[in-house]
Amino acid sequence: MPKLYQIIARSRQPGPDPRGAHGGADPRRQPPDRLVARTPYAGHTGEFKDLKVDRTGSMIDAELGYRMAEWMNSRISFLYHMDSGDSNSNDKKSETYEPYFYDRHENAGWMDIFMWGNLTYMQLRYTMDIMDDLNFAAQYLIFTQTKKEGAISTDNNGSSFGGAGDTTKDNLGSELDLAVSKKYEGGFMITARAGMFSPGDEFKAADKTDTYTQFFLEGKMNF
Repeated sequence: MPKLYQIIARSRQPGPDPRGAHGGADPRRQPPDRLVARTPYAGHTGEFKDLKVDRTGSMIDAELGYRMAEWMNSRISFLYHMDSGDSNSNDKKSETYEPYFYDRHENAGWMDIFMWGNLTYMQLRYTMDIMDDLNFAAQYLIFTQTKKEGAISTDNNGSSFGGAGDTTKDNLGSELDLAVSKKYEGGFMITARAGMFSPGDEFKAADKTDTYTQFFLEGKMNF
């Protein structure tokens, strides 16, 4: 049975969680311009008794952001994420971080190519409220493997990259995301998103170098 532990440090200034979804918040409810920081840390330890394999893992997800309430409620932020990976699958010890249940779509890029577990990335994000009910968001991410010898943790749209990695490289690639969200009365919201993923050096040996693009339209109702 794994044991879980988590430490979260964030700024003491009031206001909503800066990691929210694409859509912006009502600027009339926001505090003035401010610098926001948060540094969650999580880990787990345990054992697979049937396999006699010790299991440990950890992650840090640090973000620093600045919001300009008077300029269309704009916000710019830089995020650094790193979770542990395993470089040897035959030593009766697993060190790849297991994220369990988390918001997979809101993390590690909106194209859902990679997921947490042996993953390191940097993210630059900008959001602004074009109108009270219309929000624009853009983000750029650079992905690498924490342990280049370990497995690649792919999400729903990245299965073709899962077994194509070069164990001598750790550069997974980069992603650019653009999103526009429109809010309606009654809790309904429509989001249109475009994403572009450029594979890194790790996939050159498998001849997976073509840019991957994705277009997405979502309707969401909050009750």
